[in-house]
Amino acid sequence: MDEYERDDYEQDDEPVSSSEECGAGTSRNVTAHQQQQSPRLFQTIYDKYTSNSRPAARIESPQIDAEASTSHPMIPVLHRHGLIDPTSSANSIDNAQAYVSSICPVGGQQLKQWVKWSKGAAKAPDGGFEHRPLAPGEWVVVGRGTYTGDAAQILRCSSATTGEEGYRVLIVPCIAPLWVLESKKRKRGARFDARLFDLEDYDVDVAPEARDLRLYSFLGKTFSHGLLIKFFRTSTLTPISCIPSRTRFLFKDHPFSNRFPYPQPDFWYFESDEVVDVMDDPLVPNGRGILQIVDNTNYTVNFGDTGTHCVKKSSLRKIVVLGDYVEVIVGRYAGAEGLVVAKHGSILAISQKSSRKGIDMLVDANSCKRCTCAAFHHSSIPWYNVDVTIIQGLYSPRDAVIKDVKRGRYNDCLVLNVYIPELGCSAEVEDVNVTLKGLTSFTPLWEMLPLDPIKHRQYHIDRTIRVMRSGKVPWLGIEVAVIRGPFKGSRALVRDVNRTSNDYAVSGLELTVELKVFSANGSNRLEKVYYDHVREWRTGKLLYQYRALNRQQEFYLPCEKFEPTIVTIERTPLTFQPLELKERPGPVDWERLLKETEEELAKQLKEMEEYEKANSEIPPGGTPVPIRDQSSVVDIWDPYFDDGWDDLDMYSSSWPVPDTLQVPACEASTSSQPIPCSPDHWLFDRRLLNVPILVDIKGGPHDTSSKKAGVFVKPTLSPIGMVVARYNTRSENLDLPHNCIVKFRKRPSGESLLIVVGGNDEHIGKLVRVIESFHSDKAKTESWAVCGVVSGRGKDVQFTGEIFEVSTEFLETVDETSGDRAWAKHTLLPRAQMAARNQRRPIRQPGEVDYASLAQVIHQQNRDVAAAKLT
Repeated sequence: MDEYERDDYEQDDEPVSSSEECGAGTSRNVTAHQQQQSPRLFQTIYDKYTSNSRPAARIESPQIDAEASTSHPMIPVLHRHGLIDPTSSANSIDNAQAYVSSICPVGGQQLKQWVKWSKGAAKAPDGGFEHRPLAPGEWVVVGRGTYTGDAAQILRCSSATTGEEGYRVLIVPCIAPLWVLESKKRKRGARFDARLFDLEDYDVDVAPEARDLRLYSFLGKTFSHGLLIKFFRTSTLTPISCIPSRTRFLFKDHPFSNRFPYPQPDFWYFESDEVVDVMDDPLVPNGRGILQIVDNTNYTVNFGDTGTHCVKKSSLRKIVVLGDYVEVIVGRYAGAEGLVVAKHGSILAISQKSSRKGIDMLVDANSCKRCTCAAFHHSSIPWYNVDVTIIQGLYSPRDAVIKDVKRGRYNDCLVLNVYIPELGCSAEVEDVNVTLKGLTSFTPLWEMLPLDPIKHRQYHIDRTIRVMRSGKVPWLGIEVAVIRGPFKGSRALVRDVNRTSNDYAVSGLELTVELKVFSANGSNRLEKVYYDHVREWRTGKLLYQYRALNRQQEFYLPCEKFEPTIVTIERTPLTFQPLELKERPGPVDWERLLKETEEELAKQLKEMEEYEKANSEIPPGGTPVPIRDQSSVVDIWDPYFDDGWDDLDMYSSSWPVPDTLQVPACEASTSSQPIPCSPDHWLFDRRLLNVPILVDIKGGPHDTSSKKAGVFVKPTLSPIGMVVARYNTRSENLDLPHNCIVKFRKRPSGESLLIVVGGNDEHIGKLVRVIESFHSDKAKTESWAVCGVVSGRGKDVQFTGEIFEVSTEFLETVDETSGDRAWAKHTLLPRAQMAARNQRRPIRQPGEVDYASLAQVIHQQNRDVAAAKLT
């Protein structure tokens, strides 16, 4: 049986007093006075359960089935009034028949129908109760079941599984908390607090399944925007004209409720000559005026220049701001007084005198009255009612008024409770995120408005703690994929982050993760993995790239990987410059540092190439120019400074070379040898640098002769200026010898991105796409391609307009993504290939066809694409 059926079948039995039970037990026979009063009593009871208008045309004695026992809902009432004998439970209804036949022989047919209805054999008689139809959006109160007395809003007409008519309503749910749901002990008869349903209150294992936007199904119940959608029978619902203020506050975020006007909330109190705000009245402009009450139904507001207007009571709002001392006039907390410490819309959070809870009650602003006497003093609150501007955070940039001040959790800052007039709410912000109103730059409040000695001792904080704090642990709860180590291929959730001195942890970070695997004991395993062994599950990025750290989390920055050299230098004594520590420096901009390093390396390589062309030998006695200006003073806050300066003799790039260091003559003579040249191989052409090309490897551990596919090898310039073939695997980077690299066994197809590696010298290194293919002889032994030069690699590239013919022996495949290949196949090539078919000759000699018209088509295509992007 569904919950709504259980609620509707609950019976509200009326208790029987002890005196009546004793009288019924001692008197077996009904007295003459009771017999004389029985017709009148039964008539009253009968009128209570039947209609006042009963047909009198046909009079017959009611015949009630003897199977109905004391479980009948009318039996306790008949017992109480002495109309039946309570001792004969089996014949209780039969005894009632005798009285009905003798004292009230009217309406027997309807009583028969009521008896059948009580046994579930028929519906209730039409004349019993008359209920008008309820419209969607109408407010009702529940009269039976778990939600007795709760206000609800009609959603739509519906019917139960038994076929009875009723309505589906929106109501504030009384759902059990998580600890009750997880308990094995079943708890009956408990009504939990009415509150909105929130996903965050329940664990992931029992989290509801989201069926639509803000519509969830949980434990067989349906929730919409936090409200419960529930079925009630028509007889259970009663229309109401006013609702509690708390109910209106809980329903205000539901889109269905906002489509209908809210009833007037109960416990509202107004007085004449009060200053009020008028809101949501279509006939009166919103504004502020003085209220005049003519009677309980007529309210007028004097707006000054715009005159006096009649307004609805539901459109009035009292003006109460944070820090006011108010008195509750009507309602549950009538007579209570306190200070307004928070406000959300028209709901006030009030704290009473000598309160230890902070917030003692939540009431509507229209139920309160501002106290005229100075019942509460704010002399102990610093900067009270000072106007400030929030310059950072969720509420920036907005003006606010300070209403309360307290120290932070770690005693490192002051937390200000401010009131934001623009939003009509209160909020808590740190003092470092606000400045005085009217100032353009940040100026601390304690400097502009210093505190007196007493308040300074009370609100004194240690701001150096904020500098020393490592911040919150980052990346907690992020799902990661383990790509290395014993748990490779597993998925896990980050639970903790710590630094480690293990040599295997290049990043210097160790993560504690919870593996997402099935465990027999009911809890997943916690394992230790290194930071560089995991990636974010959805994007595949490192955790620092996926979610950057803030300034306070520099402690968790991963270390940079560096390689030691064999250079040993002399160490000069350190001289430290006295520093005045004003503020902790911000985090290192690793992207900018990496970019500058790459630019510096490219600059050095360019100078090396120019130097190699100008002179193949290094002059004796030459020394390399240092990258950074060195000085004898070490700045410990310099982002280039390395904390491990004890071991700097092992790393040439981490310590300045002293001016007194002299290079021995033997080393100078050995450095005069010429730089080795690149091998004479087609792949080692400098015009092919940094382009991954598909090749075959012949011999060695990476032989591809027996494999279907080859490998992509990238020609790279080494630090000494020689071109090497770099092959990148998942675990290492290899430099392959030139004698094992051969061209790929299959000639490239027309859909791939190609590069010219031979033939005409002016075309080597150009990236091309094949527009058309042809043969130079009938035997088709030599294949040629009509190639169009493209502007580069990647998506959205276009033809440059240069077209030439080249043999397919001088074309090699370049690595590209599937998206780039799809762009070329469906967007770039079709128009050019269609234009080339008009002059197509499958067998011809190179140079016989003029491609001027094809070049015009390509230029027109580029203009169309540019115009489309501009549009």
